[in-house]
Amino acid sequence: MTPPIPIVGVGMACPVGWHSASALAALRAGVTRFTEVGDIIGPGGPARASRLAALDPAATRSERAAAFARPALHEALAHLGDPGERPLPCFLATPEPDLGPPLDLAALLRDLADAAPPLRLELHRGESGRAGCFAALRAATRRLLAPGEDRFALVGGLDSLADPQTLAALADRDRLLGRSNLDGVLPGEGAAFLVLMRPTAPAPRAPLARLLATAVAREPLPFAEAGDRLSAADGLTAAFHQLRDGFTGRVDEVFSGATGAAYFGREFSHAYLRNAALMPEPLRCTDVYSALGDVGAAAGPIAVVRAIASLAHNHTVLVHASSDTGAVGACLLARP
Repeated sequence: MTPPIPIVGVGMACPVGWHSASALAALRAGVTRFTEVGDIIGPGGPARASRLAALDPAATRSERAAAFARPALHEALAHLGDPGERPLPCFLATPEPDLGPPLDLAALLRDLADAAPPLRLELHRGESGRAGCFAALRAATRRLLAPGEDRFALVGGLDSLADPQTLAALADRDRLLGRSNLDGVLPGEGAAFLVLMRPTAPAPRAPLARLLATAVAREPLPFAEAGDRLSAADGLTAAFHQLRDGFTGRVDEVFSGATGAAYFGREFSHAYLRNAALMPEPLRCTDVYSALGDVGAAAGPIAVVRAIASLAHNHTVLVHASSDTGAVGACLLARP
């Protein structure tokens, strides 16, 4: 296993909170922002989504995602101190390409730069979708453990499935939860960022958590291709198996970035049973979806932020997510 990587900053913004502390408090209190979007009608009725009412209803996917990214990034970097002259490497999970308009990355980079003066961001795109965060964590870890002068690396994800175009695309394909699709999705939106630090670098603050291990895999029969076929969950099984290598004992809790679709429930059940020695007993699992809906590429980092906030002394937690097109990822976190 690689040396533990300190996490020294987090930031999160979503419809229930513009800052991680307020958002996490709202989530613990059971606050939600699901609302009917009456001008978008699918086969199952009007669309419903977790969306921020303060944003212009006509705002594009890029505009909505950037609106969440700015406060999340500003919060994550608040205690960074002087990062030096080098650009800050930013490993970003982005939306999957098969549904809805793509993000305008050039405009996004300008928005992020405006939210993080005087830092210069060096943007790296990795895997897309809910699991993209874990590929980004692995890439950032390799960067920080390689010879070089980087003290910090930024990992994040941002997305909105609640913009008009993406909602309309989901409605047209009958992908929304409704009368005609009881296994459909409730779209959401949000962003989260994590600041990782080189283990040998002087810390600007006490670390919030240690990243013990990261695993990535691919599912041979992903959600987007499965239809009525049942997946054997080989991808998630492999990711959990990777985490068991070098880790003894059980984790204390599981955090999931998956949606409520039956496919992902079966996927976790199969992977859990094949890696029972790693799992908490009794099983404790907290998901992002039930409170925020499907937040796409933001699901992984939001799940990580929630997991970090839950950590108690001597506790270890597992975080995982799966993208619709087959990327799978997971990680282990512990208190410093």
